[in-house]
Amino acid sequence: MTGVGPYDPYAPIADGRTVIEASAGTGKTFTIAAVVTRLVAEEGLPLERILVVTFTRAATAELKDRVRRRMVTTLGALRGSQAEGQGDDHVRVLLDADRDRQQVYSERLEEALTHFDRAQIFTIHGFALRLLEKLGFRSRLSGDMEPREIDELLLRRAASDLVVDRFAAPRPDDRFEQVTQEHLAQIGKVVATIPDARTTPSPASVDGQARARAEMARDMGSVLSRRLWGEGMVTFDDTLVEAR
Repeated sequence: MTGVGPYDPYAPIADGRTVIEASAGTGKTFTIAAVVTRLVAEEGLPLERILVVTFTRAATAELKDRVRRRMVTTLGALRGSQAEGQGDDHVRVLLDADRDRQQVYSERLEEALTHFDRAQIFTIHGFALRLLEKLGFRSRLSGDMEPREIDELLLRRAASDLVVDRFAAPRPDDRFEQVTQEHLAQIGKVVATIPDARTTPSPASVDGQARARAEMARDMGSVLSRRLWGEGMVTFDDTLVEAR
């Protein structure tokens, strides 16, 4: 592991892991677009072999645009048809090569731009869904399912299902106050938004209402998933958990 230092565009693109740490608005997207362009031009990597993942759909759309514009600008500089970007260190690295190498860089960038629809630029959840789609029957989730947020209506319906199933024919140990639909919906919201949460106490270690609450909290995730899957949808967290 090497030390942290200023990013040097002239340094070879390192194997392994490189961390670019910067504040908002200081050029992370700019650097990503420049590095992707160099990987295509300088290293000869096909564009579809480079995975770029970001956080939101808006950021993904912006990143796709920035990467494409970066390639167009760099290609123009290599061909001498655009003065724009000549003073950019990331472009200068490519321009410092001999003419034969520059011709190779140009051809690689032109090929990438021709097939830019193959660019693998996703949100984190979009990448997870793409992976599940590629896995086919080896995944429990279909890659064409639409991720969505858990809303209050869905929580109330799932809670209602559980309450009816549990208390329509009360069990001998349900002599205590029943768990209300409203309370169960609150529990379900936590279960749905923290998929790795552990339900405590363990249902086997308690009795009465505490046991009923713990068992229903445990079952809430399954009921929510069944309702969503029946509509061809999944939660955003479901996609990440299944991909993992």
